[in-house]
Parts: sequence; structure tokens; C-alpha cells
Amino acid sequence: QLGVGQRPNVQDEQGELGHETGGVFRSDDAGLTWRRINSLNERPYYYSWIEVDPNDDQRVYTGGVSLWASTDGGRRFAAINPNAIHVDFHTVWVDPADSSLVVATCDGGVNVSHDRGRSWEMLPNLPIGQFYHVDVDNLQPYNVYGGLQDNGTWGGPSRSRMREGIGWDEWIKIGQGDGFGAAVDHDNPNIIVVTSQNGGLTRYDLATHRNLPVNRPRVRGVDLRFAWDTPFFLSPHNSKILYWAGNYPIRSIDQGRSSELLSKEPMGRTERGMASAFAESPRQPGLLWLGMDDGALWRSDDHGHTWTRLDERVWSLPGPRFVSSIHPSAHDTDRVYVTFDGHRSNDFAAHVFVSDDRGNTWRSLVANLPDECAHVIYEDQVNPDLLFLGTELRCWVSLDRGKQWFPLGSNLPTVPVRDLALQQRENELVAATHGHGLWVIDVTPLRQLTAKVAASAAHLFTPKDAVLWRLRSRGTQGNKHFYAPNPPYGATLYLWLAEVPDAAPEVTIHDVTGRRVATLTGKKQAGIQALQWGAQGVGRGRRGGAAIGTPLRPGAYSARFVHGEETQIRSFHLLPDPIEAAVEAVATQPASGN
Repeated sequence: QLGVGQRPNVQDEQGELGHETGGVFRSDDAGLTWRRINSLNERPYYYSWIEVDPNDDQRVYTGGVSLWASTDGGRRFAAINPNAIHVDFHTVWVDPADSSLVVATCDGGVNVSHDRGRSWEMLPNLPIGQFYHVDVDNLQPYNVYGGLQDNGTWGGPSRSRMREGIGWDEWIKIGQGDGFGAAVDHDNPNIIVVTSQNGGLTRYDLATHRNLPVNRPRVRGVDLRFAWDTPFFLSPHNSKILYWAGNYPIRSIDQGRSSELLSKEPMGRTERGMASAFAESPRQPGLLWLGMDDGALWRSDDHGHTWTRLDERVWSLPGPRFVSSIHPSAHDTDRVYVTFDGHRSNDFAAHVFVSDDRGNTWRSLVANLPDECAHVIYEDQVNPDLLFLGTELRCWVSLDRGKQWFPLGSNLPTVPVRDLALQQRENELVAATHGHGLWVIDVTPLRQLTAKVAASAAHLFTPKDAVLWRLRSRGTQGNKHFYAPNPPYGATLYLWLAEVPDAAPEVTIHDVTGRRVATLTGKKQAGIQALQWGAQGVGRGRRGGAAIGTPLRPGAYSARFVHGEETQIRSFHLLPDPIEAAVEAVATQPASGN
């Protein structure tokens, strides 16, 4: 397989001007003069690298779709074991102390060979996934789905019943090629619509493990074109209605079995413009918003029959900019949030806007944001003042609807955050990062952090119910297996303190009778802190120097926090594992007879 560029070993057939087409060149005088030794250079703008064995200048490596090697100083190149590992190679390292040890990186990860590439071992324990988009379902535990650069679309659990954590073996591949988006049918969580490059949409059925086609409309005289990352979504009002767009917006009322154009004219500012963002109001069916990669921005109030152009009304933009995300409000029908990405125009500023009148006027929400290209904005469905923003370097949160922004997640790596999804029941925000996989954060206290709470001296947030998951162990697997850590077991209590207290704060846990079953001690610090309770009562002994608590049963519990003369009480439940609850329900059903 050869990508765009120059194929190998034909330099003698290309004539005296063959060097004009590129290839592999060698200099023996520190770069003063060069001679062309091979025609090979796959996709020059993307690969174009050379690695010379430090112990043998006759052995040369270069990359492309395949990994190529020469043993005669570049006169001839051959692909190295092309079917052993993933394609698209970007770097090679040869051990200066042992030339048989070669490390190659590609779109599939990091690979090691101990025999100069005759056989390879892929390293599966590096969390380096490049996700574009993410979606979640409503199962318990819920699943996350997302597309990976050149590695298809995948789905996996948000937590595991294995003590070691979430293993890669618990994930399932549901799409091919370059994976981009995934949209779960919330009426039937077995159906996930996924997309690959250039608008390649399919419907994956988890029950049958089949990919079903999504059919494009065929209209005489219409040339449909799609962006590499094509925007699409299932309507929040009817999951059978599928929208997607290229140079035209498209709708299907039967999830892709048939489809129709929603515009008679292409939607770009320019002839080559293609859709980059597409959304529907969660409050009003048929209120559609469409953004293009050449900067055009549109609104339709009537299911796509007519469209109004809006981008020229975003007056503070320095020029046309790639529309990176559109997020219609869940709280106000006329409110919509939009981000623009200007890095293709040598503009690395954050461009974040809101309109409260359906796009007629716009207000910038940049506030204190640094120059970081904005990829996605997300409004919380519970708290209208709570906004999340993914940029080229991190994730941000605003508690006052964009007047001020704070970095979110102290342990989140410096990495592009390309998409965000919120699991409503669990109060968990999922970030799709382009380089470090998927990350999850509990936003329970942020949803409750109103101006009144922030002005108080102390506040105990209402915790979410906790599931008593039944865990088991995989056993010893060695160190080359990667396990993403499970969320903490038991209940998490969040506490707000306006000032550093004189003594460490204490939160007590009580059962339904009012009996104290546990005491949690916090930190002497101001701000929000988390106190973790492992759903255990008072200790019944010690093991290895640690106290052994009594596991508690499902039921109603309360958390109590005393601050001065005020006692704050918050109720929550410990819930049984859903599988055990289902088994118990079946077991307690009365037998029927004839």
C-alpha cells in the first residue's frame, strides 16, 4: 500500500529531472552538496523523515503508510513486515548499543522489535488514544463511545467490575477507518451511529454486531462532499431522525435507510466549504444550527426548509473562522453557544460566543481565557450558569456563564480537549482528549455551586447515590496490561469552606435510625474538597496495620456536617449492584403453576 507521493526504487527510470519530484537524498559533506539516492517519499507533507542506523550507515529507515528499510545505503527500499502492526509510521529509534533493537511509532501506537523489524511487539499499556468525539449511554454502569484517529470507533464501560480497573479487553470496536463521532440511540442503546472519514456513516447494532449502512441522498446534478470529520447527530426529540452535513445539510427520518437534502444550495461561504458543526435545539424540534469550515454560520427555524445566514453578525471575529462547535441551550430556546477555531488562519486566540436572540446579535465569552484555540463548548443541563470549554491545551469551567473561567481538573494533562459529553444521572463530564484518551470528572459540586453557596462560610453538598458494585479480580496479568482506574468505591462527599479552618473538618455518616456508622475527616484547606467513604462502618479489627470496616447494606443514609452552631444534613442512598438487584427480583417472584 502506498500513500500519495513517490514510490520506491524507480529513481533510474525518472530521468535527469527526477529529483524535482522528491525522494531520499544523501550528503557526505555536512549538507553542502546532496545527491538523490532513491525516489521514495510517501505523502511528503505528512511523513518525510529519515533515520540512519548509528552503527551502520548502509541501513536506512524512512516512513510512510509502510515502514521502509534499506540495507544498501538507500539504493533499494523494502517494506518491513507490513502486516504485523498498524500502518502510518512517523518515527523510528535505533538503539545505539544494539542495532537489532528498533522502536517504531505509528498511528497504532508504539512498537518494539528485537530483530530489526522481522517481528514486532505492540505496547498496549500506554494511554495515548487520540479521540475526536465522545458520547455516553444511560445504562448502569454507563458506556462511553468515541472515535480514534485512524483506529476506528470504540465503546467501553465507564467503570469495571474488576478490581484492577477498566481493561482494554472490555472495549469493543464498532467502526472502521478514522473514527470520529458516535451517537447513541437513547431509545435503543444497542444502536450507535458512527462516522469515519469523509462522511462514512454507519449504524452499529450491539445485539447482532452488524454494521448497517447509512444511505446518502441521490439527487441529479448535486455533488455531495463531506469534511474529513463530518458533523452528525441523532435528534434529541426523536432518535430515529438523523442529521448530517457536508456541503449540504441532510436529514433521515429512519436512521439512514433513506435521506433527503435540507437545502437546494450549498451552504459554504466558498465553493469548497463543508460542514464542521451541526446541532438542534433540545427545547424546540426543528430549530437547527449549522457551521461550516470556511466560516459560514446558519440557522433554520423550520426543520431546514429555510435558512438564515448569521456569521457576518459575529462582528468581533477578525475574519472568517472554522466553526468548531455549536451548542444550543437547554434552558433558553433563543440562546446558543458557538466556538470558532482560527489556527488555520494563523490565529491562535480563543473565539467563544453566545447569542441570546437566535443569532441576531453575539457577545464574546473570552473573558480571562488565554490564546488557546477553542474546540468545544458545553452548557450544563441542570445549572444554566455552568459552562465547560475544551481548548487546544486543557478544559475550562465557568460558574457564571462565561464571565470568568477556571482550569478544570488538576491532574488533566496538557492536551487538546476535542469534545465533551455529560452523563446526567451520574453527574459525570467525559472529555475526549486528542492524545491522552478519555477522562471523567464528577461535577456534582459544580452543579450545586451557586452564588449563594459561594458566599457562605461552609457548605456540605448533596451527594449522589452510590452503587455497591460487586467486584472481582482478574488475577495476576503482568505489567504490560493497561487498566484505567475505576471511580472510587462508595460515596463521595463534597465540602465547601470559604476559609482555612482552625481544625480539620469532620463529616459523620448515619444510617436510617440516626446511628453514626462512620466519621470522615477532611483537610484544613479552603475551597471544595472531596471526602471519600468506602461504604463501611466502624472497624472490626485490623489487617496489615489498616482498620477493617464493616461493609454496609443498601439503604438510606445521611451525611452531617457541623459548622459553628449550624448542622447541615444531606440524604443519599447506597444502592445494590444492578445485576444483584435484578437477580433478587427474579428470585422473590412467586412461582406460578397450572
